[in-house]
Amino acid sequence: MRTKIILLRFTLMTFIGIAPLSAQIPTFTWVKHTVGAERGRINSNAITSDADGNVYTIGRFSDTIDFGLGDVKAELTSAGQDDIFIQKLDRDGNFLWVKQMGSTGFDEGTSITIDKIGNLISTGYFVGTVDFDPGVGAATLTSAGKSDVFILKLDPNGNFIWVKQMGGPKSEECNAVTTDDAGNIYATGSFSTTAHFDPGSGIANLTAVGEEDVFVLKLDPEGHFIWAKQMGGTDDDEGFSIAVDTKGNVFTGGYFRDTADFDPGTATHLLTSEGRRDIFIQKLDSDGNFLWAHRFGSLERDSAEAISVDSDDNVILTGSFNGSVDFDPGTETLILEAEGYYNTFIQKITNDGDLLWAKKIGGPGNNYGRSITVDSNRDVYTFGLFTSTADFDPGAGTSYLTSARAFDMYIQKLDRNGNFLWVAQIGGMGDGRASSIAIDASANLYTTGSFRGDLDFDPSTGNHTIDGGELSDLFVQKFGQPQLNILENSLSETFVIHPNPTKGAFAVEFKSVQKAMKARVFSVTGKMLMEKEFRNTKYLELQLEHAAGIYLLELTNSQNQKATVRILRH
Repeated sequence: MRTKIILLRFTLMTFIGIAPLSAQIPTFTWVKHTVGAERGRINSNAITSDADGNVYTIGRFSDTIDFGLGDVKAELTSAGQDDIFIQKLDRDGNFLWVKQMGSTGFDEGTSITIDKIGNLISTGYFVGTVDFDPGVGAATLTSAGKSDVFILKLDPNGNFIWVKQMGGPKSEECNAVTTDDAGNIYATGSFSTTAHFDPGSGIANLTAVGEEDVFVLKLDPEGHFIWAKQMGGTDDDEGFSIAVDTKGNVFTGGYFRDTADFDPGTATHLLTSEGRRDIFIQKLDSDGNFLWAHRFGSLERDSAEAISVDSDDNVILTGSFNGSVDFDPGTETLILEAEGYYNTFIQKITNDGDLLWAKKIGGPGNNYGRSITVDSNRDVYTFGLFTSTADFDPGAGTSYLTSARAFDMYIQKLDRNGNFLWVAQIGGMGDGRASSIAIDASANLYTTGSFRGDLDFDPSTGNHTIDGGELSDLFVQKFGQPQLNILENSLSETFVIHPNPTKGAFAVEFKSVQKAMKARVFSVTGKMLMEKEFRNTKYLELQLEHAAGIYLLELTNSQNQKATVRILRH
């Protein structure tokens, strides 16, 4: 958790925590805006961050777009209808680089992740002939049909490592990619007719049963084929999201229609949709063997859009549903009723597929959960969009937000048990499209998507309104965690503390270099437990070697200005 310090004073009794905290929202850190072309567009589909706080986004663009920020120019012109872009910003939102891949047709980057050593793994689909080496070299692939899948590996500087292709005579799309601790790569999406999934010299053909089937693919860190599995039936089935637990088990979520077989082996595990489109979640082991699959659905269209795994290997997913849905895959029932046409669901199940809880975001309009992530405390963050008025507190309380005009965006935080913590709104007279959310080790949140018209990106009482274009512009945004109570602050410099709560190690980060700063930690009874001095640095790294509880951090600069903040150790 990052705590933004502002000029406030509280009594010691209030600071120690007898009074409850008021409504909290995340702290606005920065937002970056890439302007779409007059006749073109730009859409960001996914976001991730590395260990240094650098931020990467992937998507598609058309026409000529300047991806540079501020005084930096970085113009790219699409080769065809839409090209793929990958952009990197630093922890402060400064532009570092952008890479382009595209043909004369329609190409899109849909998902991006980072492996344990900092390399970028991205995926999407392409049409025609594309050079996937963004440098001076060439790595040319030509699609076999209408669209083929690519999986691309770059180093942290955007240099080409390798690219792999999967496809057939019709359309294949890849929607999500992730990695495990060993650097193996997993992807999911859809394919039609017969598609080839071994990017090497081997043969690994899958033939769709219906219009489109789901595929799950595993490659090793060098891009060599390990296995590919398919799930589906006689209709249209799609894999939208994928996650891997600490044991290498693979979870896939999406939607299916009619009857589909989710066991990719010689046995069968048939699920039949309740309505026009049902949610599915499936678990395979690290070798691609079937473990279990569940369905949830109403008589209408329901879908799982995003999936995440927490540190206990529990599985959390989000998406949208309509009508009445039983979200308990077992013998019991847990019915959620959509109040409008579409509502958001957030569901948590065990590694074995048993329900822990399911919650909804409801109202008379439409709302959609687009992306989900979890922090080290196993708290859950959902990023989505909504219209009209919606209640974001799934418990007995209420927390209403009302969109200004069209679609506004939201970030909602629930604790590990599904209890409401806070919600933030990004909206205005324009129209927002939420795509993806990510979290770093310090619990900073990053979001990306597209918008048009005027939107205020500061969810607090402040204002940071950006005028988007008529088609679509790109945004990348960073938030800190909500403020905690502050005892005293006379420092002239804004700073943040992260993570807070902490397991012991935490840091104080100033906006600029501090010539001299003294940090002292006290118990709530006033006993000094630690004292440390820092010079000529923006970062104060501290370690709290004490039992779980509440502590007071006192910061004093060379002008004897002070700030005292509550630190929570758990």
